[in-house]
Amino acid sequence: MNRRLFENKWAVRLISLLFAIFLYIFVASENNAFVFQSAANQQFASINVTETIDNVPVTVGEIPENTFISGLPESVQVRITGPRNVINQVLEKEITVQTEDLTDIPSGTQQIQFIVSDLPDTVDYQVTPSRRYVKISQLEEITAEIEYEIDPNAIQDGFNVDSVSLNPQEVQLTGDVETIQQIDRVYITIANPQPSNSSFSGSYVLQIVNANGEVLDVNSNVSEIESQVEVVQPQSEVGMHIIPFGEDQAMYTYEYTITTPQSLVIQGSQPNVDTIGVVADVSGLTESTTITGELQVPEGMTVINGGDVQIEVSITPIAPSENEEQSSEETNETSEENEENNGPESESGTENEDEENATESNESAVVEPQDVEGESENN
Repeated sequence: MNRRLFENKWAVRLISLLFAIFLYIFVASENNAFVFQSAANQQFASINVTETIDNVPVTVGEIPENTFISGLPESVQVRITGPRNVINQVLEKEITVQTEDLTDIPSGTQQIQFIVSDLPDTVDYQVTPSRRYVKISQLEEITAEIEYEIDPNAIQDGFNVDSVSLNPQEVQLTGDVETIQQIDRVYITIANPQPSNSSFSGSYVLQIVNANGEVLDVNSNVSEIESQVEVVQPQSEVGMHIIPFGEDQAMYTYEYTITTPQSLVIQGSQPNVDTIGVVADVSGLTESTTITGELQVPEGMTVINGGDVQIEVSITPIAPSENEEQSSEETNETSEENEENNGPESESGTENEDEENATESNESAVVEPQDVEGESENN
Protein backbone atom coordinates (compact mmCIF):
# COMPACT_ATOMS: atom_id res chain seq x y z
CA MET A 1 0.00 0.00 0.00
CA ASN A 2 2.86 2.37 0.80
CA ARG A 3 4.27 1.60 -2.62
CA ARG A 4 1.04 2.60 -4.26
CA LEU A 5 1.13 5.88 -2.31
CA PHE A 6 4.50 6.86 -3.80
CA GLU A 7 3.39 5.78 -7.25
CA ASN A 8 0.56 8.29 -7.05
CA LYS A 9 1.86 11.54 -8.56
CA TRP A 10 -0.48 13.83 -6.64
CA ALA A 11 0.29 12.15 -3.37
CA VAL A 12 4.04 12.74 -3.86
CA ARG A 13 3.42 16.40 -4.65
CA LEU A 14 1.34 16.87 -1.54
CA ILE A 15 3.98 15.23 0.69
CA SER A 16 6.68 17.46 -0.87
CA LEU A 17 4.65 20.60 -0.22
CA LEU A 18 4.08 19.67 3.43
CA PHE A 19 7.79 18.95 3.90
CA ALA A 20 8.77 22.33 2.37
CA ILE A 21 6.39 24.18 4.67
CA PHE A 22 7.89 22.39 7.65
CA LEU A 23 11.44 23.39 6.66
CA TYR A 24 10.45 27.06 6.15
CA ILE A 25 8.83 27.24 9.58
CA PHE A 26 11.87 25.65 11.21
CA VAL A 27 14.40 28.04 9.60
CA ALA A 28 12.27 31.11 10.31
CA SER A 29 11.96 30.19 13.97
CA GLU A 30 15.73 29.75 14.25
CA ASN A 31 16.40 33.21 12.72
CA ASN A 32 13.90 34.87 14.99
CA ALA A 33 15.53 33.21 17.94
CA PHE A 34 18.92 34.61 16.83
CA VAL A 35 17.49 38.11 16.45
CA PHE A 36 15.84 37.93 19.82
CA GLN A 37 19.08 36.71 21.35
CA SER A 38 21.08 39.54 19.73
CA ALA A 39 18.62 42.12 20.94
CA ALA A 40 18.83 40.61 24.40
CA ASN A 41 22.62 40.78 24.30
CA GLN A 42 22.56 44.45 23.27
CA GLN A 43 20.10 45.24 25.96
CA PHE A 44 21.87 43.43 28.74
CA ALA A 45 25.56 43.60 27.57
CA SER A 46 28.16 46.05 26.14
CA ILE A 47 29.63 44.86 22.83
CA ASN A 48 32.94 46.16 21.50
CA VAL A 49 33.20 46.95 17.76
CA THR A 50 35.93 48.23 15.44
CA GLU A 51 35.48 50.83 12.71
CA THR A 52 38.02 52.01 10.12
CA ILE A 53 37.92 55.57 8.77
CA ASP A 54 39.94 56.51 5.67
CA ASN A 55 41.21 59.90 4.46
CA VAL A 56 41.16 61.67 7.81
CA PRO A 57 42.85 65.12 7.35
CA VAL A 58 46.01 65.89 9.32
CA THR A 59 46.38 69.24 11.09
CA VAL A 60 49.30 70.85 12.91
CA GLY A 61 49.12 70.84 16.70
CA GLU A 62 51.00 73.12 19.08
CA ILE A 63 53.90 74.76 17.23
CA PRO A 64 56.28 77.66 17.94
CA GLU A 65 55.58 80.98 16.21
CA ASN A 66 57.21 81.48 12.77
CA THR A 67 57.85 77.74 12.41
CA PHE A 68 57.19 75.86 9.17
CA ILE A 69 56.74 72.10 8.83
CA SER A 70 57.22 70.37 5.49
CA GLY A 71 56.64 66.72 4.69
CA LEU A 72 53.30 66.23 6.47
CA PRO A 73 50.88 63.75 4.85
CA GLU A 74 47.58 65.21 3.67
CA SER A 75 45.51 62.45 5.33
CA VAL A 76 45.84 59.22 7.30
CA GLN A 77 43.75 56.17 8.19
CA VAL A 78 42.23 55.84 11.68
CA ARG A 79 40.97 52.62 13.26
CA ILE A 80 38.88 52.98 16.42
CA THR A 81 37.71 50.25 18.84
CA GLY A 82 35.26 50.52 21.72
CA PRO A 83 31.68 49.96 22.88
CA ARG A 84 29.21 50.00 20.02
CA ASN A 85 27.10 52.71 21.59
CA VAL A 86 30.14 54.96 22.07
CA ILE A 87 31.57 54.27 18.61
CA ASN A 88 28.25 55.14 16.99
CA GLN A 89 28.28 58.50 18.76
CA VAL A 90 31.94 59.14 17.87
CA LEU A 91 31.26 58.50 14.20
CA GLU A 92 28.58 61.18 14.23
CA LYS A 93 31.30 63.79 14.84
CA GLU A 94 34.31 64.74 12.76
CA ILE A 95 37.46 62.96 13.88
CA THR A 96 40.56 65.16 14.09
CA VAL A 97 44.15 63.93 13.64
CA GLN A 98 46.94 66.32 14.52
CA THR A 99 50.65 66.33 15.20
CA GLU A 100 52.00 66.00 18.68
CA ASP A 101 53.14 69.07 20.60
CA LEU A 102 56.11 70.49 18.66
CA THR A 103 56.89 73.38 20.96
CA ASP A 104 60.18 71.97 22.24
CA ILE A 105 61.28 70.08 19.10
CA PRO A 106 64.40 71.62 17.51
CA SER A 107 64.70 72.59 13.83
CA GLY A 108 65.78 70.07 11.25
CA THR A 109 64.49 66.66 10.20
CA GLN A 110 62.52 65.10 13.05
CA GLN A 111 60.20 62.14 13.53
CA ILE A 112 56.81 63.16 14.90
CA GLN A 113 53.75 61.24 16.06
CA PHE A 114 50.11 61.64 15.02
CA ILE A 115 47.39 61.68 17.66
CA VAL A 116 43.57 61.66 17.64
CA SER A 117 42.12 64.24 19.98
CA ASP A 118 38.77 64.46 21.76
CA LEU A 119 38.09 60.70 21.95
CA PRO A 120 36.33 59.14 24.97
CA ASP A 121 38.55 57.12 27.34
CA THR A 122 36.70 53.94 26.43
CA VAL A 123 37.78 54.20 22.78
CA ASP A 124 41.17 53.03 21.55
CA TYR A 125 42.62 54.17 18.20
CA GLN A 126 45.39 53.34 15.79
CA VAL A 127 46.66 55.82 13.15
CA THR A 128 48.27 54.57 9.93
CA PRO A 129 50.96 55.78 9.53
CA SER A 130 51.42 56.57 13.20
CA ARG A 131 54.74 58.48 12.77
CA ARG A 132 56.38 60.51 10.04
CA TYR A 133 59.71 62.22 9.38
CA VAL A 134 59.22 65.94 8.72
CA LYS A 135 61.42 69.01 8.27
CA ILE A 136 61.03 71.77 10.84
CA SER A 137 62.38 75.21 9.83
CA GLN A 138 61.78 78.94 10.10
CA LEU A 139 58.63 80.26 8.42
CA GLU A 140 58.90 82.82 5.60
CA GLU A 141 55.92 84.60 3.98
CA ILE A 142 55.94 86.77 0.86
CA THR A 143 53.47 88.34 -1.59
CA ALA A 144 54.09 87.47 -5.25
CA GLU A 145 52.60 88.84 -8.45
CA ILE A 146 51.11 86.23 -10.77
CA GLU A 147 52.45 86.01 -14.32
CA TYR A 148 50.93 84.18 -17.26
CA GLU A 149 51.99 82.51 -20.48
CA ILE A 150 49.72 81.50 -23.36
CA ASP A 151 49.99 78.17 -25.11
CA PRO A 152 50.73 78.84 -28.82
CA ASN A 153 47.93 76.43 -29.77
CA ALA A 154 45.34 78.29 -27.67
CA ILE A 155 44.74 81.05 -30.26
CA GLN A 156 43.66 80.50 -33.87
CA ASP A 157 46.01 81.69 -36.61
CA GLY A 158 45.26 85.23 -37.76
CA PHE A 159 44.01 86.37 -34.34
CA ASN A 160 45.79 88.21 -31.52
CA VAL A 161 45.42 88.45 -27.75
CA ASP A 162 44.26 91.95 -26.89
CA SER A 163 44.36 91.65 -23.08
CA VAL A 164 44.48 89.13 -20.22
CA SER A 165 42.96 89.73 -16.78
CA LEU A 166 43.75 87.56 -13.75
CA ASN A 167 41.80 87.09 -10.53
CA PRO A 168 43.52 87.38 -8.13
CA GLN A 169 46.59 89.21 -9.42
CA GLU A 170 48.72 88.43 -6.33
CA VAL A 171 49.10 85.48 -3.94
CA GLN A 172 50.45 84.93 -0.44
CA LEU A 173 53.20 82.29 -0.33
CA THR A 174 54.51 80.60 2.81
CA GLY A 175 57.31 78.10 3.30
CA ASP A 176 60.69 77.63 4.84
CA VAL A 177 63.27 80.37 4.25
CA GLU A 178 65.48 78.24 2.00
CA THR A 179 62.64 77.28 -0.35
CA ILE A 180 61.12 80.76 -0.50
CA GLN A 181 64.48 82.16 -1.62
CA GLN A 182 64.50 79.74 -4.57
CA ILE A 183 61.25 81.07 -6.07
CA ASP A 184 61.86 82.35 -9.60
CA ARG A 185 58.38 82.47 -11.15
CA VAL A 186 54.77 82.34 -9.98
CA TYR A 187 52.60 81.87 -13.05
CA ILE A 188 49.79 80.08 -14.87
CA THR A 189 49.75 78.55 -18.35
CA ILE A 190 46.66 79.50 -20.36
CA ALA A 191 45.64 76.68 -22.68
CA ASN A 192 42.58 75.71 -24.72
CA PRO A 193 41.30 72.33 -25.98
CA GLN A 194 40.78 73.94 -29.42
CA PRO A 195 42.38 77.08 -30.96
CA SER A 196 40.06 79.99 -30.21
CA ASN A 197 39.03 82.89 -32.45
CA SER A 198 36.99 84.62 -29.75
CA SER A 199 37.41 85.71 -26.14
CA PHE A 200 37.34 82.99 -23.47
CA SER A 201 37.84 82.42 -19.74
CA GLY A 202 39.01 79.57 -17.55
CA SER A 203 40.58 78.44 -14.29
CA TYR A 204 44.26 77.46 -14.31
CA VAL A 205 46.55 75.81 -11.74
CA LEU A 206 49.14 78.07 -10.12
CA GLN A 207 52.76 77.06 -10.76
CA ILE A 208 55.60 78.01 -8.36
CA VAL A 209 59.01 77.10 -9.74
CA ASN A 210 62.71 77.84 -9.33
CA ALA A 211 65.15 79.02 -11.99
CA ASN A 212 65.40 75.47 -13.40
CA GLY A 213 61.64 75.16 -13.78
CA GLU A 214 61.33 72.73 -10.87
CA VAL A 215 58.14 72.90 -8.79
CA LEU A 216 58.74 74.06 -5.21
CA ASP A 217 57.10 72.90 -1.97
CA VAL A 218 55.46 76.22 -1.11
CA ASN A 219 51.99 76.91 0.29
CA SER A 220 49.73 79.42 -1.46
CA ASN A 221 46.52 81.01 -0.22
CA VAL A 222 44.95 80.08 -3.58
CA SER A 223 45.69 77.16 -5.86
CA GLU A 224 43.73 78.12 -9.01
CA ILE A 225 43.61 81.44 -10.85
CA GLU A 226 40.67 82.72 -12.90
CA SER A 227 41.64 84.25 -16.24
CA GLN A 228 39.73 86.23 -18.89
CA VAL A 229 41.41 86.36 -22.33
CA GLU A 230 40.27 88.93 -24.91
CA VAL A 231 40.94 87.73 -28.49
CA VAL A 232 40.75 90.13 -31.46
CA GLN A 233 41.61 90.15 -35.13
CA PRO A 234 44.85 91.89 -36.23
CA GLN A 235 44.75 95.69 -36.36
CA SER A 236 46.53 98.14 -38.66
CA GLU A 237 46.55 101.89 -39.31
CA VAL A 238 45.60 102.99 -42.83
CA GLY A 239 45.04 106.23 -44.71
CA MET A 240 42.05 107.49 -46.71
CA HIS A 241 41.50 108.64 -50.29
CA ILE A 242 38.69 110.82 -51.66
CA ILE A 243 36.10 109.45 -54.10
CA PRO A 244 34.34 112.54 -55.57
CA PHE A 245 30.66 112.30 -56.47
CA GLY A 246 28.31 114.86 -58.09
CA GLU A 247 30.94 117.33 -59.38
CA ASP A 248 29.93 120.01 -61.95
CA GLN A 249 33.30 120.33 -63.66
CA ALA A 250 31.96 122.68 -66.35
CA MET A 251 31.17 125.34 -63.75
CA TYR A 252 33.48 124.70 -60.77
CA THR A 253 36.82 123.35 -59.65
CA TYR A 254 37.06 121.29 -56.47
CA GLU A 255 39.73 120.70 -53.83
CA TYR A 256 39.29 118.25 -50.94
CA THR A 257 40.99 118.08 -47.54
CA ILE A 258 40.20 115.44 -44.87
CA THR A 259 40.26 117.26 -41.54
CA THR A 260 39.31 114.48 -39.10
CA PRO A 261 40.39 111.81 -38.55
CA GLN A 262 43.81 111.83 -40.14
CA SER A 263 43.95 108.01 -40.31
CA LEU A 264 41.89 104.92 -39.48
CA VAL A 265 42.59 101.86 -37.34
CA ILE A 266 41.04 98.76 -38.88
CA GLN A 267 40.89 95.10 -38.05
CA GLY A 268 39.73 92.11 -40.03
CA SER A 269 40.68 89.32 -42.35
CA GLN A 270 41.48 91.41 -45.45
CA PRO A 271 45.26 91.56 -45.99
CA ASN A 272 47.26 94.35 -47.68
CA VAL A 273 44.73 97.15 -47.17
CA ASP A 274 46.62 100.49 -47.30
CA THR A 275 43.82 103.04 -47.72
CA ILE A 276 40.05 103.24 -47.30
CA GLY A 277 37.91 105.14 -49.82
CA VAL A 278 35.74 108.05 -48.62
CA VAL A 279 32.86 109.21 -50.84
CA ALA A 280 32.56 113.03 -50.97
CA ASP A 281 29.09 113.90 -52.31
CA VAL A 282 29.14 117.52 -53.60
CA SER A 283 25.92 117.33 -55.61
CA GLY A 284 24.27 120.77 -55.77
CA LEU A 285 27.04 122.55 -53.82
CA THR A 286 28.12 125.96 -55.16
CA GLU A 287 30.16 127.26 -52.23
CA SER A 288 33.04 125.98 -50.14
CA THR A 289 31.93 124.08 -47.06
CA THR A 290 32.62 121.09 -44.81
CA ILE A 291 30.81 117.82 -45.48
CA THR A 292 30.68 114.37 -43.93
CA GLY A 293 32.19 111.61 -46.03
CA GLU A 294 30.96 108.05 -46.33
CA LEU A 295 33.53 105.33 -45.64
CA GLN A 296 33.77 102.45 -48.11
CA VAL A 297 34.95 99.72 -45.70
CA PRO A 298 35.90 96.42 -47.41
CA GLU A 299 33.93 93.33 -46.48
CA GLY A 300 35.37 91.53 -43.49
CA MET A 301 36.97 94.68 -42.06
CA THR A 302 35.93 96.81 -39.07
CA VAL A 303 36.94 100.39 -38.28
CA ILE A 304 38.07 100.63 -34.64
CA ASN A 305 38.30 104.40 -34.27
CA GLY A 306 34.87 104.84 -35.82
CA GLY A 307 33.25 108.23 -36.32
CA ASP A 308 32.31 110.74 -38.99
CA VAL A 309 34.93 111.67 -41.57
CA GLN A 310 34.95 115.46 -42.01
CA ILE A 311 35.99 116.75 -45.44
CA GLU A 312 36.71 120.38 -46.21
CA VAL A 313 35.59 121.13 -49.80
CA SER A 314 36.94 124.23 -51.60
CA ILE A 315 34.72 125.15 -54.59
CA THR A 316 35.91 127.79 -57.13
CA PRO A 317 33.63 128.99 -59.96
CA ILE A 318 35.12 129.01 -63.45
CA ALA A 319 35.16 132.65 -64.98
CA PRO A 320 33.25 133.32 -68.33
CA SER A 321 36.48 134.27 -70.21
CA GLU A 322 37.90 131.07 -69.07
CA ASN A 323 34.78 129.37 -70.43
CA GLU A 324 35.24 131.11 -73.87
CA GLU A 325 38.90 130.24 -73.97
CA GLN A 326 37.98 126.76 -73.01
CA SER A 327 35.31 126.65 -75.77
CA SER A 328 37.82 128.11 -78.33
CA GLU A 329 40.37 125.60 -77.32
CA GLU A 330 37.78 122.88 -77.64
CA THR A 331 36.82 124.19 -81.15
CA ASN A 332 40.45 124.32 -82.28
CA GLU A 333 41.00 120.90 -80.95
CA THR A 334 37.94 119.71 -82.88
CA SER A 335 39.19 121.34 -86.14
CA GLU A 336 42.59 119.83 -85.78
CA GLU A 337 41.01 116.49 -85.15
CA ASN A 338 38.87 116.87 -88.32
CA GLU A 339 41.91 117.84 -90.44
CA GLU A 340 43.79 114.92 -89.14
CA ASN A 341 40.84 112.67 -89.93
CA ASN A 342 40.34 114.08 -93.55
CA GLY A 343 44.07 114.06 -94.43
CA PRO A 344 45.28 114.37 -98.15
CA GLU A 345 41.81 113.93 -99.61
CA SER A 346 40.73 117.33 -98.27
CA GLU A 347 43.79 119.05 -99.77
CA SER A 348 43.23 117.51 -103.27
CA GLY A 349 39.60 118.51 -103.20
CA THR A 350 40.56 122.13 -102.51
CA GLU A 351 43.04 122.19 -105.41
CA ASN A 352 40.40 120.86 -107.83
CA GLU A 353 38.00 123.61 -106.80
CA ASP A 354 40.67 126.28 -107.45
CA GLU A 355 41.38 124.91 -110.95
CA GLU A 356 37.65 124.88 -111.83
CA ASN A 357 37.31 128.50 -110.70
CA ALA A 358 40.34 129.53 -112.86
CA THR A 359 38.89 127.84 -115.96
CA GLU A 360 35.56 129.60 -115.53
CA SER A 361 37.39 132.96 -115.29
CA ASN A 362 39.29 132.39 -118.55
CA GLU A 363 36.12 131.45 -120.44
CA SER A 364 34.50 134.65 -119.29
CA ALA A 365 37.50 136.65 -120.51
CA VAL A 366 37.26 135.11 -124.02
CA VAL A 367 33.53 135.64 -124.39
CA GLU A 368 33.56 139.38 -123.68
CA PRO A 369 35.55 140.42 -126.86
CA GLN A 370 33.17 138.51 -129.13
CA ASP A 371 30.26 140.35 -127.71
CA VAL A 372 31.99 143.68 -128.41
CA GLU A 373 32.64 142.83 -132.03
CA GLY A 374 29.05 141.78 -132.56
CA GLU A 375 27.81 145.06 -131.26
CA SER A 376 30.13 147.03 -133.60
CA GLU A 377 28.90 145.16 -136.69
CA ASN A 378 25.33 145.93 -135.82
CA ASN A 379 26.18 149.56 -135.58
